[in-house]
Amino acid sequence: MNFMVLYQGGNGGTWLTWLINQHKDFPKFGLTDNIRKNIRTSRDVCCAGADWHLEPLIVDDGLGGIVKHAPCSWEDYLKHAKEYTVNKDHTHIAFKIIPNHPARINHKKVDAVLLNNISQQVEHKIVFCFVGECFNSEISRRWDMLRKEKESIEQIKNHPTTDRRTTYDVQQNYSPFTSDICIIDIGKIITGDITEYEKLCDFIEQPKLNNFKQLADDYRKKFYR
Repeated sequence: MNFMVLYQGGNGGTWLTWLINQHKDFPKFGLTDNIRKNIRTSRDVCCAGADWHLEPLIVDDGLGGIVKHAPCSWEDYLKHAKEYTVNKDHTHIAFKIIPNHPARINHKKVDAVLLNNISQQVEHKIVFCFVGECFNSEISRRWDMLRKEKESIEQIKNHPTTDRRTTYDVQQNYSPFTSDICIIDIGKIITGDITEYEKLCDFIEQPKLNNFKQLADDYRKKFYR
């Protein structure tokens, strides 16, 4: 089974995608720091193998080079993911879409064209990375650091982001494009909430990781100070 992780940039969706992929029947992709030029310490992670590029994208790799990504099909994505797969016998995979992580246009309406394109290529379920009250202020502070490092002076607003909570109706927006949606409170996962984690494991139909709390602690202590 395939699981598409949808999330707003800066809300921990890459780490959630990586976490899902660590389970028994998943590829167990590696995790690396997302290093960018002129930034003293990494503020995010990369999950090589989980990115499905569906639209043209040109990226500054932060080390003086330019990486160009052309749109690719589901079959081409799987070939790419295979290069980073640790568990060669995996039967499930969790992926995220690049560059439109939440498949939304201007945060107002669902990108139906993009989601229809995905639905026509692959059967999937959705794990939505939701931000609620728990850990919202920490996620918001981290987003302020991320946006100031990635955006130009002209793009940065004069006021800080103080609230990253998800405010739209996930079920209503995305249910036309998949048979199953699981809304996961990323703040609870990052803080090691076992009930929220069990909810995720039930949805992906996998046994729990024995070291889940340690993984959550490691991520939280590194990126949310």
